[in-house]
Amino acid sequence: MATVKILLVVADESLRRALASALTGRDFELRFVAGAGEAIGESGWPFKATEAAVMIVDLTAVDSAEAQGLVAVHKEKKFSLIFLRPASALSPARPGPLRSLSWPLPPGFGAGMRGVGHPVVFLVDRTLHLAKALPAALKEAGVDCAVLDSPQALPDFLRAQPKAGPEAPAGLMARFLGRKPAASAPGSAHVADVEFSGDLAEAEVWDQKIRKTAPQAVCYRLTSEDPALEAVRCLRQNVPLFLIREQPKMVAAVLESLSSSPGESAGGRIPILLMDHDPEVLSSMARPLLTAGYRVELARDPAEALKLVARKGDFHAAILGMTFAYSFGYAKDAVTELSSKLRQTDPDLRVIFIIDVYPLERALREMSRALEVGADDALLKPPEVPRLIASLERALGRRSLMMRAGAAEPGGIAPPAAAAASSESLVAGRYDLVFQVGEGGMGIVYLASDRKLGRKVALKRMRAELKVRADQRQKFIEEAQIISHLSHPYIVGVHEIVEDGSEIYLVLDYVEGMPLSQIITERRRLSFAESRNILGCLCQAIDYAHTRKVLHRDLKPANIMIDRSGFVKVMDFGLAWEMKATVSLLTQSETAGTLAYMAPEQHLGRCGKSSDIYALGVCLYEMLTGQLPFNGPDFLSQKERMLFVPPNLVYPELPAALAGLLSRVLAPDPRQRIASAAELHDCLTRLPGAVAEK
Repeated sequence: MATVKILLVVADESLRRALASALTGRDFELRFVAGAGEAIGESGWPFKATEAAVMIVDLTAVDSAEAQGLVAVHKEKKFSLIFLRPASALSPARPGPLRSLSWPLPPGFGAGMRGVGHPVVFLVDRTLHLAKALPAALKEAGVDCAVLDSPQALPDFLRAQPKAGPEAPAGLMARFLGRKPAASAPGSAHVADVEFSGDLAEAEVWDQKIRKTAPQAVCYRLTSEDPALEAVRCLRQNVPLFLIREQPKMVAAVLESLSSSPGESAGGRIPILLMDHDPEVLSSMARPLLTAGYRVELARDPAEALKLVARKGDFHAAILGMTFAYSFGYAKDAVTELSSKLRQTDPDLRVIFIIDVYPLERALREMSRALEVGADDALLKPPEVPRLIASLERALGRRSLMMRAGAAEPGGIAPPAAAAASSESLVAGRYDLVFQVGEGGMGIVYLASDRKLGRKVALKRMRAELKVRADQRQKFIEEAQIISHLSHPYIVGVHEIVEDGSEIYLVLDYVEGMPLSQIITERRRLSFAESRNILGCLCQAIDYAHTRKVLHRDLKPANIMIDRSGFVKVMDFGLAWEMKATVSLLTQSETAGTLAYMAPEQHLGRCGKSSDIYALGVCLYEMLTGQLPFNGPDFLSQKERMLFVPPNLVYPELPAALAGLLSRVLAPDPRQRIASAAELHDCLTRLPGAVAEK
């Protein structure tokens, strides 16, 4: 890329230093002159016409005639012309034609509104209007702001403004304190936030209408769009650009974007989709995201969110509010279904759920469920701003790494130099961590690249509790070594256990697919044929492990992966339970498995082959109906009394014989259950098909 030669017409030494600092270190060649005459010179332009050139002019260094002369030269020579005007030129105290502003407002702008008595109208884009960003900012400055949902309401607003007239004399106390009389009646709002969806040309039409009705009125077009990208469009159309002289970093951002080719991405603000049914929650989350520099689009329900995606389409992350007050169906299905549809459009989209805090028990359950279906995070309403920003930054960082890994060759793994910039990303001198793919009760799971064999693997870093006691650490390692000997097509293999410093990592097969729990959530339920096929694979995997005296002890849909080819893969044989037992011992806290899937004897601390059979029955019921057979909170009592609804009563098309089979699988007494996974597979195979598969 050729060096961009820039001529800066700046007389102010402090501004000169600020611009030099902002532009240094880039492919720019800077030359400073103090005045317009020196800039134009005898030849009319100090650089060759064939060279890329930009002229930046501080308007405080030139008069009006000189500025017009520079514009004339610009039209002839076709270089980019940028004028820097002081922020005070944007002051609403100065009447004039339409002015454009980008969020956030310039420093001190809100305070400058306090002394203004004439009407000030902001034509605000939809995002800023719904976020109530302008009224909130002006309120901090002590300025009231009327909120109008359409420019059609402006005539009534303008007619309601007090007429300009001679200044009323100050009262005795006011004269004594040296105070000036108020410019308008106390409590009156002379500022209006108007939702406006038009372009600049339409805004100029409304500006003329406004000043025809109220000649002293001042009108602004306020947008949440990236000002740098808007500025670049202006320069590429060979139109002189006006920027605020107090923001030299904006000048640098514009020039960087301008120096890239038109086909290249010029960067810009990261687009975020934000959805919530509650307008107050929506606006309270949007404001800090806008202030942090994100481009935010707001939706009030899933249907509106999908329309935004269809129209704009390039969102990097979605923050989705789950509202229990609406209905259980909305909370459970609509939001997670929206998440699934969004990821079908963009598999790299990151998703964060924001969940109603009341009732708390349900909120915690939904938070856990959100993570199971692949959300990057789940926060309670209203989320603290630092927590929300941190969660979003982590999710976007994960997206960046995933896209880098997906674009790399071969096999979608980023090369070690890109994926592991430091030794902290290299484990045991062999495995390069690419990015984090999950986190659960056992620890953190990473996608990694095996340098020795050149393949993808999953690295599971065990929880810190294993560092505390050497005997428990050794017990866990021995258990992992036993499980590493399992070799079956339906079991996620454990290749080895590695120790890196004080950390323990399990090296596992990397499965590209999704957990069964997410599939059930997205599809609500599976057909009888699909459920039977999946359970058949599970039975084979469990029976194989049982013949080698290995129990799973924590079988549930979240531990069952379905890869891209439709193969079933069972994860975490025995290890999840071993981890929970270790944590319970070391922390004195209860760490029992997922209660809904546990056999009754597991509630009492006992476990055997029949316990895994019981969990298989719960998984089968959930696949067929989309529901759990026992919903708690008194799980043990429900299980002992077998208080579940037969699946054929939930969905009549299912075989009636399923009720009898599940009664044998979910029997509270392990001695009365089906004896083995192989027998369960055989019984399921011999069942007649569904009456009418849908």
